[in-house]
Amino acid sequence: SRESFRLREKGTKKLHIYEGWAWREQAPEDKPDWMPETITQANVSKEGIEHLDEL
Repeated sequence: SRESFRLREKGTKKLHIYEGWAWREQAPEDKPDWMPETITQANVSKEGIEHLDEL
């Protein structure tokens, strides 16, 4: 499922807006020995920037 989240850039009034999601899938055939058979993949998309009036 997709989740929205916001991160404020340190020392600024900029609020960066992202949407992220994750899913489970089989590990690749050439995986290292320590990697499990099923892995979590993830992706993040930047949606924009808001400017805060005050902190």
